[in-house]
Parts: sequence; structure tokens; C-alpha cells
Amino acid sequence: MPLENEIVLMLKNRDANGLSAAYKSYGGAIYGIVFRMLRSEEVAQEVLQDTFLKAWENIGQYDAKKGKFFTWLSTIARRLAIDHTRSAGFKKETKTKSIDEFVYESEAWSESPNIKDIGLERVIKSLDEKYRVLIDMAYLHGYTHQEIHEKTQIPIGTIKTRLRTAITELRRVLSEMATSWSILMLFVNGLM
Repeated sequence: MPLENEIVLMLKNRDANGLSAAYKSYGGAIYGIVFRMLRSEEVAQEVLQDTFLKAWENIGQYDAKKGKFFTWLSTIARRLAIDHTRSAGFKKETKTKSIDEFVYESEAWSESPNIKDIGLERVIKSLDEKYRVLIDMAYLHGYTHQEIHEKTQIPIGTIKTRLRTAITELRRVLSEMATSWSILMLFVNGLM
């Protein structure tokens, strides 16, 4: 599997193999982000395809100095998903679902992989409430800063600062967990 910088280079050189490699490397994770926001397999697949098409068309705008390629892709996906939820067709579709469809999708959602499966829920719960609420709204439910402001009446600057602080804290905790896991694996492998 090519590395991130190799995938980006292929995409910038308009090599279709780069698109394929990007999809193989990041498609599952991007689909998960989109599905959590839209809760519709069909729509999530459509947004996933649109995400990679938009990445292909706009790869010239990607700047590795500003962040990882996956982060750039996930931002595209989140924005497309948010745009889709704001569309009249999506709103009409969600309003006209039968109770059976709603119950079925709710049950399927509860059985789908989620943050509990990767231990992230515990890490998020360790955050102070003022950060946890914003992480939940912005990253797990896809609200924009403006929508969070409208729902919470927290100033947008404060929202951005708290999200930045929360992400920094999450990175620190996850880094510590990864280090602990690596040490444990080295210990276990040394015993075998």
C-alpha cells in the first residue's frame, strides 16, 4: 500500500492509480464519517464517491504543510455530507420515512461500528463537559461552528478555541494510549 505522500504525488500527477490507492487506504474511514452523519447507506455511498471525485478535481488545493491528506479528505466528506443534509430532498426523505424504516435504521445504526468499538468513547468521556459537548456536536454529528453557536449561544471564537483545546487533549491521550499499547505488545512478543 502506497504511503500518503506517494498517493498525493500520484493524484497531483493525474495518475488514476493514486485515486484507487486513496480509496483503498481511506475509503472505509471516510465512509464511516459520512454514514454517522447521514445514517443512510445509499446516500453515504454517494457522498463517498463525491468526496473522492472532488479530491481528484481539487488535489492542487491540498497543502501537506497545513495538514494530513486524510484530514483534508475528511473535511471534504464532512462538508459534502452537511450540504446533503441541508438539501430539500434529504429533509423531505427524512420527514416521510415510515416508523418501520426509522426503527430498522435505528437498530442497524446501533449495531454498526462506532466510537465504542475503538475505545474512543472512553477517551471522549474523559474530557471536560464544555469540550465533550462541542466534540460531539462538531465531529460526531457534523454541526458547523455557526450551527453550534445557534444551538448553544457560545461565541464562535470560544467554540473554535475549545475545539482546538479538546483535539489537542484527545491527541495527547491517544498518543499515550498508543505508546502504552506498543510497550505492551513488545512485552507480549518478547515472552513468545
